[in-house]
Amino acid sequence: MCRGCGAQIQLQHLLARKDKLFVNAVQDTGKETYIKIKYFVVYQQESDNPTLEQIKAQHQVINDDINMQNSDTYKVPTSGKYAFSDVRGSMSLFFLPKFSENLTEVEIVRIQSDSIPAGGFDGIDSVEDFINGIGYSVPEKNIMNVYIVPLNGSENIIGQAYLMSNRIAIVPGTLPGSKVLLGQNTGRTATHEIGHALGLPHTFQGTCDEPAFFSDIPLQKLPNNTGATLFETESGWEGISDNRFRDCNQPNYNLQDLSPPYSCLDVVGCATTNYEMFMNFMDYNVDKNLIMFSQQQTKAAREFIYSSDVFTLLFDTAETVPKNNSVIWISLGIVLGIVLIVALTVYFVRRKKKQTRTSPT
Repeated sequence: MCRGCGAQIQLQHLLARKDKLFVNAVQDTGKETYIKIKYFVVYQQESDNPTLEQIKAQHQVINDDINMQNSDTYKVPTSGKYAFSDVRGSMSLFFLPKFSENLTEVEIVRIQSDSIPAGGFDGIDSVEDFINGIGYSVPEKNIMNVYIVPLNGSENIIGQAYLMSNRIAIVPGTLPGSKVLLGQNTGRTATHEIGHALGLPHTFQGTCDEPAFFSDIPLQKLPNNTGATLFETESGWEGISDNRFRDCNQPNYNLQDLSPPYSCLDVVGCATTNYEMFMNFMDYNVDKNLIMFSQQQTKAAREFIYSSDVFTLLFDTAETVPKNNSVIWISLGIVLGIVLIVALTVYFVRRKKKQTRTSPT
């Protein structure tokens, strides 16, 4: 299944709202910033009700990805046509709890219902109407609302978001540990939708007539969900088969019955510029190939949260660093091992001395 996203507001509408959104400017000091988050799970069958551990894992993926702490960020190439390593960015923003181990059922609302629409919800509005009809009040103000719900799959939509908002929706099959959407089941759909909620459009814009949204991301016409991938070589990580690569190296390639060029080849050419940033979270691809935001994207996201009244920003947290039980047990095992070795050593030394004293001369 190709990734599908139902971001609800096009860029021109977003720009039309900008003056109304950016009204409560707060000075961004560059400090680590925190926003509260709540997960709403709507399900019919118990098999569609994700475990606490799955939601913890999803929470960790979001915080890691937006802060360049994801374990695969090193795969962004450092040389060649995909050399985007130097423009990776961090938002320095964490959704609370900062440490996923501290997330509990308090941050989760679970709603079981036999009245979920057949085929899933049509979008975020229908999700919220359904939840509010049961007696809740969503979206909750000033926090990030994440709806884990079945969505209408007629167009392969596995996530939705309103740009510059505090609400996203993802299907449970995209959560880490799911066995349903292989290739898209490590949590990156939520990262993508969070990006939209924080004001970030797709990296592709459907045309080559306008400048790129961000100058550190190459101009891109179409999504790259048809084979662009990262792979490891002896000299490091490399990429292949994004739309511009195909236009430059495979001129007879047929892409979904569309007419070439599939990239902005006529505008940027092949010789001196980079290929497309298909590993950006705001493109379409399988999860393993979505591993970075650019510096200008992360700057724009912080500008949004600091200049709007969508979120209540926190600058300190009393949260404690969770204890790593595995490290504790390993350390305890090491200490006990040392104690045992010392005890055995003392025992055999004393035994040897005793035998020496009692042996005949």
